[in-house]
Amino acid sequence: METKKRENPPLISKATIEFIIAVSISVLSFTLVNYLGFFERFHQTRGRLHRFIDEFMLGATFFAIGLMIFTLRRWLELRKTHKELAESEEQLRFQANILDEIGDNVTGTDLEGKITYVNKAKCDMMQKEREDFVGQSVRVYGDSEVAGGTQSEIVDTTLKEGKWSGEVINTTSDGNKFTVELHTWLLKDEKGRPTGMCGVSRNITERKERDKELQQHKNYLEALDATAGALLKSTSEIDYEEFLSILGPASGADRAIVFFKQVDKDGNAIIRPKSQWCKRAIEPLKQLGRFTTDLWPKWEPHLVKGNPIYWLLSELPEDERAFWGPTNIKAMLVLPIIINGNLEGFVSFDNRLKQQQWTESEIGFLHTAVNNLANAMRVLGTQEELKKERDFAEGLIETAQTIVLVLDKDANIITFNKYFENLSGYKLNEVKGKNWFETFLPAQDKEKIHHIFDKAIEDIPTKGNINPIITKDGRYRYIEWFDKTLKDITGQTTVLLATGQDITERLEAEQAIKDSEARLKTIFENSLDGILIADIETKKFQMCNQAICQMLGYSEEELKQHKVEDVHPAEDLPMVIKTFESQVRGEFKLAEALPIKRKDGSVFYADVNTSVITLDGRKCIMGSFRDITQRKKAQEELKKAHLELEQRVIQRTSALQETNAQLLKTMEERDRIQKVLQETEKLAGAGKLAAQIAHEINNPLAGIKNSLLLIKEAVPSDHQYFEYVSRVQREIDRVSHTVKQMFNLYQPDATPAQRFRLSETINDIVELLEVTLHEKQIKMEVDCPTNIVVSFSEALLRQIVYNLVQNAIQASGPDTTIKITAWAGDGKVNMSVSDQGSGIEESIRDKIFEPFFTTGKGGPKSGLGLGLAITKDIITAVNGTIDFTSETNKGTVFNISIPVQKNEEEK
Repeated sequence: METKKRENPPLISKATIEFIIAVSISVLSFTLVNYLGFFERFHQTRGRLHRFIDEFMLGATFFAIGLMIFTLRRWLELRKTHKELAESEEQLRFQANILDEIGDNVTGTDLEGKITYVNKAKCDMMQKEREDFVGQSVRVYGDSEVAGGTQSEIVDTTLKEGKWSGEVINTTSDGNKFTVELHTWLLKDEKGRPTGMCGVSRNITERKERDKELQQHKNYLEALDATAGALLKSTSEIDYEEFLSILGPASGADRAIVFFKQVDKDGNAIIRPKSQWCKRAIEPLKQLGRFTTDLWPKWEPHLVKGNPIYWLLSELPEDERAFWGPTNIKAMLVLPIIINGNLEGFVSFDNRLKQQQWTESEIGFLHTAVNNLANAMRVLGTQEELKKERDFAEGLIETAQTIVLVLDKDANIITFNKYFENLSGYKLNEVKGKNWFETFLPAQDKEKIHHIFDKAIEDIPTKGNINPIITKDGRYRYIEWFDKTLKDITGQTTVLLATGQDITERLEAEQAIKDSEARLKTIFENSLDGILIADIETKKFQMCNQAICQMLGYSEEELKQHKVEDVHPAEDLPMVIKTFESQVRGEFKLAEALPIKRKDGSVFYADVNTSVITLDGRKCIMGSFRDITQRKKAQEELKKAHLELEQRVIQRTSALQETNAQLLKTMEERDRIQKVLQETEKLAGAGKLAAQIAHEINNPLAGIKNSLLLIKEAVPSDHQYFEYVSRVQREIDRVSHTVKQMFNLYQPDATPAQRFRLSETINDIVELLEVTLHEKQIKMEVDCPTNIVVSFSEALLRQIVYNLVQNAIQASGPDTTIKITAWAGDGKVNMSVSDQGSGIEESIRDKIFEPFFTTGKGGPKSGLGLGLAITKDIITAVNGTIDFTSETNKGTVFNISIPVQKNEEEK
């Protein structure tokens, strides 16, 4: 680091000036006496020689007097300066010990930028000893322009402006770099002259990394939202160039390409690019030559399963490196485009400038975007597919742990998701159609946020706005918003889509840190506890604060002349000295209720908490004294009262025993009756809830069914999607039957039997839950012979299997497997559904089939606790059986056996 030169000292020092003044006064005094004629009158009878000698001696006397005055003054000043210097050094050593105990890094330098002091935290962070820093330039911390400034710029700014704040890159002894938040200021003496500089820093590398990851997460969310918006605008044809231009920059890749699988005139499958995006200076990818024949057969089995392919060039086998080497591609990520279970193509992301390793989170975001592309392609094919995709998007919004809010152009609420309902306390039907600003915003923020809303509705970006909302119970929650306008086919803005993250806890944590630092400083400067520091060897007091002086009645100077033995009663000294020595050895820190003697001889009691420190190179012990005299007195009075109370309790115990026995019997009877009432209320509530839900669903379901019948008549039987109409009709009938069941929740109707293949029914249910299984990273295994054909109510069996599998999904964690096993025999269908979850606790196993009993936490994915209750009632109604076995941390197996009218096995 460049150093700053000190200011040149004055040509004539203060002492020289004072000396000249003293001599001048002596000369002037002698001249004045001579001028008044004193010597002429004194030497009238003397010779000339005597007169000269007397004048010379008198002048020397004046000079000597002036010199004595100057010398005495300088001696007094030096003595005062020496005393002040000794006191300052003592205080500095104490402050240095304190600074060594704090967590922040402290550095002191002279005006040239050379280090004069570092505390222990700084040495630990830099992995060096204190001797490695003292005398060195601050360049030893590392010099980089990546952050807020170089070490030279920091010194220049501090000397010029008196302070500097910002971020700096430091380098440890082993070469590791980390970011610190640094604050510096200029140190001055009592006359305002600069004496040096001080800097306090804190390692914020981890916080920077978290902020970077959070920003990357936001970028992906914005890109995902933007691509979804682009796909939603695609009513007749997808704009692949726009899709890639949004997703490509967010992916971190140099190039992104959409490929589709086609068939040539000879019937051979070929892979051709549909559209691609490239960074500047990156050339578009040309034909890959042997890719279709050599590499595609290896890729296709993985992609058809929905699995991504990603590799680094350095990790590929030699034959594949030879293929990709000429393309200059160093890393690639390939995500499949799967439509209706068929692999239609893929999207590739590649890097030519560096070997970037995509993280699981990044792959997940990109996979979601590619899945959205596949969904958009499927939507353009059929209206039924459009409905499925809409349901998927709504489900994604409802389960997302992010606020999703839709407002019209007048800021009236159109809709929001379940997450926001839980956060705000409002149900959608309570506030739908109401003005957002009048309902949720504090009065002081309405004007500012309304201005931001006006900009957003005009399609002016307003990302990252933070403002509070008021929940139903009056609490404030701080939300970070990201806005997106949605337009109709004419390009007119229709609604504003806003997504938000609740950052209240993060803001509260940051404020708590600031408050904690302020409180610590205040406590240190204004401690109410008395503090004494004593030399361990001599037991003489070295330091004290004002609180202990007030406790003992001594001044600070008086206490420094005393020892540990002087502030305790003589009769308690053996015990006090023994306690002192035990605390020095570190056997314990807190000594309770020690007797303390004041200056006037009175005694009080205090708890003394100690720690061993080093002061001026000597081992000392620091004690914190808290006066507990009143507490000790209160404890003694409480003990006395307690003894009296025990006597009274003993006297009354015998009289209460008989009464307690009668009361216990009454309470047991009351608990039994209350339990029966609770079960009755649950059953009544379940029936009422089921009837309400069924009523609300039945009317729109009838409209859907009628509309489908009209569509079925309009679709010719030879249409390629005619089979989906029948499939939808079957699902509507199944939902209608489920609604009918809800009217008789605990007495299922005897529905007519149907012949169906058991494996097909189970596979249909697994397909319905495929999205949930993929989100939770759960595998599903089905072991059911395809030749089992049974005659039974398919709707009831679907309800039973669906509830058991859904229950297993809720109990399972990532990377686990759910297994369905089915077999038939002796006129019964037998099935087992097993998971690898945490198991069912012993204490709740007898409640597992009770209505409204659930082990969920109340989140958006936890149910009402009716699934297993309904399942058991259905099975009991058809004379079947259901039971389960469970082991802690190994999982649960549900076994069911249902009699059927007839079982067949078909080849």
